[in-house]
Amino acid sequence: MSVEDATASSNFLVEIDGIDAGGGFFAVSVPKSRVEVIAYREGTSRRTRYLPGQLVHDRLVLRRAAAPNSVLHAWWQETVAGAVQRRSMSVVLLDATLQEVQRWNVFEAWPVSYDVTDLSALGDDVALETIEIVHEGIELA
Repeated sequence: MSVEDATASSNFLVEIDGIDAGGGFFAVSVPKSRVEVIAYREGTSRRTRYLPGQLVHDRLVLRRAAAPNSVLHAWWQETVAGAVQRRSMSVVLLDATLQEVQRWNVFEAWPVSYDVTDLSALGDDVALETIEIVHEGIELA
């Protein structure tokens, strides 16, 4: 697979602070959100009661063909250097004609993991980059 093939088959757009992050995303894991459950008992009652706890969000995971001058890699490098930059993001699902179908807005996001697949001169595989992002909220727009 070539870089052009990987980019052409992508159906996702990622925006960071309203700016296109370069496209070419072929996999986006929109994170699950859940309310933790707190179990407790009153006095001598044998009955368990449940209360809502904290709202917890899983990490946003983005995958694409590794791109030169990647906005995502630069953001990761800022984090590694100790300058965590919390940003707003949007993940946009596109249809076959590249029209927006759905949008998820992600708040107070910053990268916590960056990985590139193993490189090999023996095949024609494209190097893929994966970045994991923590955040403080996600909403369906």
